Amino acid sequence: LIGAANSERKAAATAGSWGGPSHGQKEKRSLSKKVDGVKCLSYHTYNATIRRNGFYTSKARGVIDFNQDLYDPMERVISVAWQSVMVDAFPSFLKIAEGAISSAVTSVVTKQLVSLFPPETDNDCLELLTNTAKRTALRSVQDNLSRMETDIVQSQRNLNRTLLRRVAQRMSSGYSAACTVPNGKGKFSRMKDILEQHATYSAKNMF
Repeated sequence: LIGAANSERKAAATAGSWGGPSHGQKEKRSLSKKVDGVKCLSYHTYNATIRRNGFYTSKARGVIDFNQDLYDPMERVISVAWQSVMVDAFPSFLKIAEGAISSAVTSVVTKQLVSLFPPETDNDCLELLTNTAKRTALRSVQDNLSRMETDIVQSQRNLNRTLLRRVAQRMSSGYSAACTVPNGKGKFSRMKDILEQHATYSAKNMF
């Protein structure tokens, strides 16, 4: 909720940071992606970006992703929380679970094998069978727990992709509207205004 509120609150300012000087004015030049925290994109780069649903790779500016910019405040909060719980704490929980499960598996396997063979069974043979069965069962437990850790990482990636895709979908009509403003003096300013207004309005249901 905090992350969503952050992105919603900053949506208008974020959208307003994309555009540089109006068309026909001198564009600020910088080797960095941003100037004083603002992208300062020229009309042509800005226009190319919105015509590609907010994502464009420019030779001069590199990767430009308006949707990611909008999602960034929320992603930062999610990443911190995810790191704290799922990356830092969860592995220790898995280690504790592995110990408890391994102990239970060892006990069950031993009891099952003893019950399957008659009392006169050679002890060395029974011990060999028991150890083999335990190793097989414990390897299966460890493999499953390892897959859980892998699934955690993949789940975070899937979550980020899903939320970023949602932002792009919510912004799509705004990009289209900005692309269709009438030509003439002030076109760039009108494009920026439309997109900023759309981002502000859509932010309520975007995150």
